[in-house]
Amino acid sequence: MKNKTLMLFAIALVITSFTSSCSSDESSDKPQVDQSFPLGNKYKRRKERGSLLQAGSWIFGDAGRESDKIGAGGGGGVNAYLWRATLDIMSFMPLQSADAVGGVVITDWYEDPQAKGERIKANILISTSELRADALKVKLFRQKNGKDVPRNPELERKLEDKILTRARELKIEGNRL
Repeated sequence: MKNKTLMLFAIALVITSFTSSCSSDESSDKPQVDQSFPLGNKYKRRKERGSLLQAGSWIFGDAGRESDKIGAGGGGGVNAYLWRATLDIMSFMPLQSADAVGGVVITDWYEDPQAKGERIKANILISTSELRADALKVKLFRQKNGKDVPRNPELERKLEDKILTRARELKIEGNRL
């Protein structure tokens, strides 16, 4: 008897939570919240972001986000032009990890056939959703004959410049990413 009651309670809880999660945010009984409070514009953000199943959602269509951002559900994200340019420029190196939401690209070690015994690895961070020079940070790690070599800030800067130039080209071309 106790197990049956517990089972009915669990089913009722699941049904209640499912039906409450399917409700619309556009109800007239929204609480009035002070807009200066950090969560005060929660309903506005939800409406802009959309939902999983409604028309204009972030799965089934454009949820009103700017077209030059990549990211999770309206939580910011990174600039799509910088992201695409980074992948284009770094395509000669094998990727170890690429996270579009966090804006992180980590390459695996790459050895240039013309420079035997020397290899490089890159960590690239895109920190904002705007196409700005300070939104991009490149770190290069080098090894020569298996031993670490000091970083070369000039080479890192040149790589950043190449990525930024490619991102600007993509934006000018108007490629929808």
